[in-house]
Amino acid sequence: MEEKLESSPTQSKSSIDALSKEELIQKYKGLLGIAKKAKQAKDEFAEDNRKLKEALQLCETQKEADKKAIIIMKETLEQFTEQKLKLTNDVSELQKKNKADEESLAKLRIENESLQRQLNRLNEDNEALLKDIDRMEDQLKQVRDLSINNASKKV
Repeated sequence: MEEKLESSPTQSKSSIDALSKEELIQKYKGLLGIAKKAKQAKDEFAEDNRKLKEALQLCETQKEADKKAIIIMKETLEQFTEQKLKLTNDVSELQKKNKADEESLAKLRIENESLQRQLNRLNEDNEALLKDIDRMEDQLKQVRDLSINNASKKV
């Protein structure tokens, strides 16, 4: 269907003149079909190009959003790292304080046990002294009774 067009304009005019009406119509129909296909290909290319530009823009937007998210994540990570360091130091200090408190508690328990034993000894001594007082009071009463009996016998 396609015929080669010659390079000189005068020869192409004469070759077109030499064609019959039907051949010209066929030739123009062929050229029109090629032009339609070219336009369709151009439109498809333009649509594909538009879609790719939109996709590229979407990717750029996502890229910027991802960059901002990464910056925020880095800042958050730094904050968490600082908090972890502070909390680690706090835990260390509390462990030291806890150890000192446990040592103090152990000393106080020992002192408490010592004082408890001392209190028990003092209570035992007190009980013994109370018994001695009771015995002495009984003896004093017996001495009085004997004195009264001796005094009443003399009278």
